[in-house]
Amino acid sequence: MPGLIYSTFRGLGIRSSVAGTWMWIIPCGSCFAMEAGSIGNDFTATIYLLAGITFAIQSRNTGKPFPLVLALLSGALLTCAKASNLPLILPVAICILAALARHPKLIIPSIATSIFGLAVSFVPLAIVNANHTGSWTGSPNSIQNLKNPVSGLVGNSLQLGTAALVPAVFPLAPAWNKWISGEPMQARLVALKKDFPEINFKLVEMASEEGSGIGLGVSASLILAILAAFRRYRTPDVRQFEFWVAISFWISLLTVMAKLGNPSVPRIVACYYPGLIVLPLILFDTARVTSSRIWQTSATILLIPIIPALLFSPARPMIRLDRVVASLGNSSATAPLVKRLNVVYDVYSKRSDEHAAVRNLLPTSAKTIGFAGTDGDSQYSFWLPLEERQVRDFTPQAGKKLPSPQGLDAIVTSDWGSDDRFGITPEQMALELDWKILASVPIRRMASFGEMRWCVLVPKEASFTDGPDSAVK
Repeated sequence: MPGLIYSTFRGLGIRSSVAGTWMWIIPCGSCFAMEAGSIGNDFTATIYLLAGITFAIQSRNTGKPFPLVLALLSGALLTCAKASNLPLILPVAICILAALARHPKLIIPSIATSIFGLAVSFVPLAIVNANHTGSWTGSPNSIQNLKNPVSGLVGNSLQLGTAALVPAVFPLAPAWNKWISGEPMQARLVALKKDFPEINFKLVEMASEEGSGIGLGVSASLILAILAAFRRYRTPDVRQFEFWVAISFWISLLTVMAKLGNPSVPRIVACYYPGLIVLPLILFDTARVTSSRIWQTSATILLIPIIPALLFSPARPMIRLDRVVASLGNSSATAPLVKRLNVVYDVYSKRSDEHAAVRNLLPTSAKTIGFAGTDGDSQYSFWLPLEERQVRDFTPQAGKKLPSPQGLDAIVTSDWGSDDRFGITPEQMALELDWKILASVPIRRMASFGEMRWCVLVPKEASFTDGPDSAVK
């Protein structure tokens, strides 16, 4: 990632010394650092974006077709990673068109590559979505599809701003959450929540891969650099394609902000951040600022909190913080902290197979399972043992009506899942299907929430004599 940031920034006219500084600062952003060792696809999409821009500029400068081929494929993979990346095709397309305009001989290889690129882009998934859901997005009725773009711009600006100003380690998160959840603040958000129901400003004590934005370290470093170089403002040449590439990143972001009402937008738009930084670096000559010891020291101090966040991350802990605190001795002051840390590390230790306790309630003869969880629940646990079971999504029909359970041996659902999909409880679901609840178990998916009841539903006439599934532990 650092090398691609440097190449992209240099290709867009940013000085070598400035690009060389930011190639190390941007990867220290919370969303990038915390996802570096995970399977999150926000970090991967950033690589595709930077590669697409870099190779397109290289082809523009040299006239060689191979970099253009790589740029086209990178752009296709960028959209395949996540539909929210679709607006980022704009800056990549500007760079590709600039290469084609300078070297018309590249048009034929670009057309041939585009045909292949469609196969690895979002297009096949969009076709499947339209076929099964009637919408290319795959979620035509989701409350995250905002109808009021003004609410989207305002709400997402607040979410992104909050995530950009929180440090990687933030002990005051509980106090902030109490304040933001209080009646006075919630009263001010009533109008916004009407159009943006899932808006969320709650923070966590330590950065995590699920919801972190760029973070205070990178944001404050950029703000300090701009303030120090404010008198060195440079009027951009609107005739240069580099300026329009920089502008296009912001246009792309505004498009997503206006349409997407997701509480995790600061993480979802992770691949936008490097491009957003390009414009201020073009408008302000920060070379002298970023080479000064004062700014470098300040930036280093601001970025240091990402180190303990990586060391103590519950998802992949190098050092378990609960054991460190416990080793200091038991006292009334540390006991609540140790208890909470134990819960956090315990929840994350089960993330790879978080529904194992539910799966173990399934009879071994149940081979086709209906899944009715929330959008945040994974089906993976119920596919185990692999190649022995099939899991089908138990999705609502028009008006949140229950579909036919024909062909299913069992259905797994939770209190949240049944309510989210059908607006009913598991008991009501069993009653409407003329099924019964075989067993239930409490599961804690997130440390910040309490336990959630999961239920296994089976036909009333079913008679299982093989007991629960204990084949996979």
